[in-house]
Amino acid sequence: MSQMEIEWENMGKQGTLTNDCLCECGYKKVDHILPLKFSHDNEWSVDKNTTTSPTNTFGEIEFIGHGDNERKFVRVDVNTSMEKMEQLMMNVWGLQKPNLLISVTGGANFFNMKTKLKQAFRFGLMKAARSTGAWIVTGGTNTGVMKHVGEAVRDYGLTSTTGAPVVAIGVATWGCIHKKKDLISRDGNGLYPAQYRIGTEKIKVRKEAYLDPNHTHFILVDNGTEHSFAVEIPFRAQLENAVANMTTDTGKDAVKVPVCCLVAEGGPGTLETVHHSILNNIPIIIVQGSGRAADILAAAYEFSKESEKEYVDKYGKKTWRSETEFDSTQEAKIIDMIKDVFGDKNLVKNWQMVKESLVNRDLVTVFNLSASTSNQASKDIDYAILKALLKANKDQVYDQLKLALAWNRIDIAKSEIFVDDRTWEPGSLDDILQSAIMLNRKDFIELFLDHSVSLKDFLSLTRLKQLYNQCKTVCQV
Repeated sequence: MSQMEIEWENMGKQGTLTNDCLCECGYKKVDHILPLKFSHDNEWSVDKNTTTSPTNTFGEIEFIGHGDNERKFVRVDVNTSMEKMEQLMMNVWGLQKPNLLISVTGGANFFNMKTKLKQAFRFGLMKAARSTGAWIVTGGTNTGVMKHVGEAVRDYGLTSTTGAPVVAIGVATWGCIHKKKDLISRDGNGLYPAQYRIGTEKIKVRKEAYLDPNHTHFILVDNGTEHSFAVEIPFRAQLENAVANMTTDTGKDAVKVPVCCLVAEGGPGTLETVHHSILNNIPIIIVQGSGRAADILAAAYEFSKESEKEYVDKYGKKTWRSETEFDSTQEAKIIDMIKDVFGDKNLVKNWQMVKESLVNRDLVTVFNLSASTSNQASKDIDYAILKALLKANKDQVYDQLKLALAWNRIDIAKSEIFVDDRTWEPGSLDDILQSAIMLNRKDFIELFLDHSVSLKDFLSLTRLKQLYNQCKTVCQV
């Protein structure tokens, strides 16, 4: 942290700085590293009054009393480049590229759910994650919806005997982590492990929370302040966008890693996260009935009118998309809802975020968890997540098919892509069939053979040579 030229609170007699003096950054004097200077002249800011240095907070966390598995963690500057983050995750942590990224955002303190629906939520999320090879990203603390996700990961780990473990990455604000000093390496060489104990007593500091013991990795985002909420939100949006620019490991028919945002309950920070997602063309799935931000977004979606507008897609092709329009009555209803839930503070900003988050309806899916039975709900959550991504690519049927192949979800391909009114040109599925053979996806091979693929035309001499030279020993077709 840098030399400070700011106004202090709780000053001692005659203007002296006691160790308990509170700086504008939120830290006490005793917690600062560099020399401090007292001044009334300058307005404090992160850019002017903090400096960066090599991180001394990284390694592996041992959550005492929560099993022997150690979770990897790192504390990073809020402006760390995504290139460095990708190198860390892939080369240092050794993560495999995902076929899907599910970003879960929502309530940290008020998220409550009936037992049966909670079980359905967990099971549906885990089914979507493990069947597709997904990463799950949350706020990483042991509260609210993030705790639910962590417990789902834990329960899956306890019951699963096959397959790779689910990757759950917590992206949290460093200044809001309780007992964060236990994670700091005094010699700068990291902690292997850092011993971290979650207490049973209520945390006295209102703006702090424990890390969740069931996430597998943690990225702790620091801007030099303490107890400042939402520091990690822009960083997390950049990270998710960087993952979206990766490609899946599915051969020549690899696609960009799809990203979706699952919204359950939440406060103004959730509205901001959703807004960032939409600006990055990330589809959102709103869990209606979960409360607060999610219910406001769901109501705004349902109250508004849908219109079709022409636009030019990324391929230069003219197409149509569904957009949201509000009349004055609908607008007034939503503003009243926002005011009732979040009060007058930032009312205009919150309404603007809601409105802009729903402009492109093709990126928005509303799922009513409480309207389903518990067994149906788990299936519906799984489908809602994957169908939202297909909906966002509704004009690119071959991209949809490549996604289903990457996820190895023949059920999605049959129910959502190979529909009765769709015809396939001869030869149009040949390249995807070859990818299915390389990936040993027998169900997809049978599906393609039932829809316009001619083996006589497909098995040219050139393609036979490719299959012979490239097909892995695991191929059994």
